[in-house]
Amino acid sequence: MKINLSKLENKYYYAINRYFWHLLIALSLLLIAIGAAVYLWSYVPPKKEQVVKGPKPEKPAYPSLQKVDAYDIIAALPKKKKKIEKPAPETDKNEPAEELQPDYEPLQRTQENKTVDSAAMRAFYESLAYTKELIPIAGNKSFWLNKYEYYFASPRDRKLYRKTKNPAFRKRRLKQKGFDVRFSEYADRQGFKDYDEKNRLLSSLNIMLEAHDSINRKTFANDFLTTFPARRYGLSVIDRRFKAIAQVLKHIPAKEQKAAYRELWNFINSNPNDGMDMVRYMGRIIDKIQKDQRLAFIKQMEREYYGYYNNNLNAFIESTDNFLEMLSQLPADNQAEALRIYYRYYRHNNLERARRIRQIDREYEQAVNKWENDYRNALRRADTRYNAELYKRKNYRSWSLKGIISAFAAILVLTLILLTVSMIRNINRLTEAIYENNRQMNLHMENLATAQTRHPENQDKEEDNG
Repeated sequence: MKINLSKLENKYYYAINRYFWHLLIALSLLLIAIGAAVYLWSYVPPKKEQVVKGPKPEKPAYPSLQKVDAYDIIAALPKKKKKIEKPAPETDKNEPAEELQPDYEPLQRTQENKTVDSAAMRAFYESLAYTKELIPIAGNKSFWLNKYEYYFASPRDRKLYRKTKNPAFRKRRLKQKGFDVRFSEYADRQGFKDYDEKNRLLSSLNIMLEAHDSINRKTFANDFLTTFPARRYGLSVIDRRFKAIAQVLKHIPAKEQKAAYRELWNFINSNPNDGMDMVRYMGRIIDKIQKDQRLAFIKQMEREYYGYYNNNLNAFIESTDNFLEMLSQLPADNQAEALRIYYRYYRHNNLERARRIRQIDREYEQAVNKWENDYRNALRRADTRYNAELYKRKNYRSWSLKGIISAFAAILVLTLILLTVSMIRNINRLTEAIYENNRQMNLHMENLATAQTRHPENQDKEEDNG
């Protein structure tokens, strides 16, 4: 029975384990190969989806403009009454001069620091020389030169001076510095201390002085040094604004330039987005208006823009350009009032058109926003898919590495198990071999003993032969 069990064990048990071992080794090697391929593939970056931005939506055309008839404007203009001009009061040309007249001395340039930028300093003094061309020293001594005044230390000195005219009884003190010193001190207070910044500030001021009438330049320069907050706006903003305002201001009559400057500057301050463009537009058209009507024309444009256009500068320019086309048909002495009437008729005639334009703009803006949002969403979806693919490959890399390690571990464990089984089998075979050998020897000895018992003479012969 034991022999049969051993045969069954050798025939099936060990045979099945050997086949099973080959199968497991093959599967493990296949797993290692697949895991290595997946691991290497996981490092290949996936192809990112290319998102193509579609064509931008087209804006529908605006409905046609309903123009205003010039005859309607003329009919609505009020009749102007003739003004009776009052004679100007005569001045007494023989009015006695004051007793103590101020005297002037040229400004002594202070010694410059040797470390300053000589090119910037030279540019500053060139700009200052141009300022002197705009406001000549001749006739403007009080503006350019140091101004001194005389005073008396006591009433007694006043009486003695009147009697004797002796200069020792009066004293002199500085009343006002020259423009160049005042400008440098002003620039320092505003934070523009080097010559390059001072030159930029003075150049911007010269732009405005050039736009002013000669009789207004000195007043504007003095007001600039006393009231203008240059630090608040900065050099670049001042330069851009002054250039835009100057294009309008040079066409304004001298007596209205101060008011026009204030109107334009405040308008730009109130409209930081499109105020500059509006003033530039005024500069392009203002010379088409009668000179005495220009300030009133500007004010009427500002009121209309503030009240009805909600920062839609293009629509405002369209309406104003249509007025300028009929300007030759309107009375030249009342253009500002004609503009006001025109704006009223224009709004009434184009009320439905304005509503339709607002609807078109709103729908177009929504379409553009949707177009932009769709593109951004497509980009986000492409990025999401790309990141998901990267994450998936990262997981594949992790699982493939785990599979490779598991396969190696399985091979190692199976090797140890089968090695142990093989050792046990070899020991069993060795034990059986020893057992069989002993059995055969015992059987041989028993056979010999039996033979001797049955035939003793054969044993004696064998002994004799021996």
